[in-house]
Amino acid sequence: MRRAAVIAVCAAGLFGQAAAGQEMPSAKAFIDLCVSPGAEPREACETTILGLMNTLVLVGSRQPDRRVICPVWRIDGSQARQIVVDWTNQRPWAEDRPFHEVVVTALRERFPCTGDTGPIRQPTRP
Repeated sequence: MRRAAVIAVCAAGLFGQAAAGQEMPSAKAFIDLCVSPGAEPREACETTILGLMNTLVLVGSRQPDRRVICPVWRIDGSQARQIVVDWTNQRPWAEDRPFHEVVVTALRERFPCTGDTGPIRQPTRP
């Protein structure tokens, strides 16, 4: 429960809303930004996802028993955006969920914590 509260506060700060008493945007509203033809909305989406991801990684590095995601390579904003968009497209029911919940769940499924993952590294090209 406390983990969800930390994520909600981080998401609220990233999205420019007060944490107390305001509803978080739905995943649909957020995904609409992510798939927008305009560069600025897509960059806002990418920045938000990377901000949440970096926060979760930082918390997990300082408190390993509280790790939520364990990426094994660095990803850029467009890769992060695609992970969340693909995850949401495969789960239409998720559109009505708060956006931060969907983002974190998509990242958790893509970067699960199983065993020792070692440091984050750049992926190697074939």
